Amino acid sequence: MLKMAKGTQKFGINPAFFPLLILLSGVLGCSAGGTGTPLQDFPSEAQVEAASFDLVNQDRRNQGLPELVLDEQISTIARNHSKDMRDRGYFDHTSPDGQTIGQRLKSGGVSFRYAGENIELTKNYPNPAEKANTDFLSDPTHRGIMLNTQFKRVGVGVARSGNTYWLTQDYINPQ
Repeated sequence: MLKMAKGTQKFGINPAFFPLLILLSGVLGCSAGGTGTPLQDFPSEAQVEAASFDLVNQDRRNQGLPELVLDEQISTIARNHSKDMRDRGYFDHTSPDGQTIGQRLKSGGVSFRYAGENIELTKNYPNPAEKANTDFLSDPTHRGIMLNTQFKRVGVGVARSGNTYWLTQDYINPQ
């Protein structure tokens, strides 16, 4: 039987384990993913969209390239793709029913010569736009799309669920 020190209560747990329990409760009290960032500190969808657009143009300026024009019609299409990925539980340029960026743009009334798309899924990153931008720049295909001089317009759309973000950037060269 465990001998209790005077003034302690019996909790059914060896008091020697209390420091460990306190330590564990602190770890378990952190937000999911271990970032330690409370959910309310994560940015809104609109904030991520604006930051993503700004970062793309900053990267283009740094390379001596012309800036892209933000197109709200294209942003709506990109946003709808992000929402579709979130709501139907996939992450791909092509939807489960086979719809591609070209089809989405045409269905949305956007005429174009060329189109390109970058998508990113982030979880537990307090700055999802920056994470996406870093990932895009580190991959030759995504970087090529971001810095392609053929593209003149871009739409950025984000969908969020908690601290998870689906980000879509749709680029076009208009007709």
